[in-house]
Amino acid sequence: MSRTKLVAALLVALVVPPSRFLAQDDHAPLPGRCIADYDLWSAGPRDSDEKLPLTVIQTREIEMWNCAKVIRLFDSEHNTAYSFKMLLLSDTYSGDVRHRALDFIQRHGLMKEFSQEDTAGQR
Repeated sequence: MSRTKLVAALLVALVVPPSRFLAQDDHAPLPGRCIADYDLWSAGPRDSDEKLPLTVIQTREIEMWNCAKVIRLFDSEHNTAYSFKMLLLSDTYSGDVRHRALDFIQRHGLMKEFSQEDTAGQR
């Protein structure tokens, strides 16, 4: 595989939210689990997430996105607030993935090639 194709594949795998590629679960997550996971994952300092592997970050991103949809089905103000917070946490995890992908591109000296191809319309 050429270096260019490798970079493109890496960007697709890391930058595009993985929820777009994964099949839907047989069942929706339970609201109680969603709230418990949100409370646990949002309680600690953000820098502790830097130690988590990419697969864990992506799993949490997907779970919080799906949980936000489930929680929204309930009509209480409390659950609406949790839904919004879960969407924000999912977006934060998505940003972590993008940040790691950019760090990888820079670390391997691929930014110039990426920029040249993008300028040439290769997307």
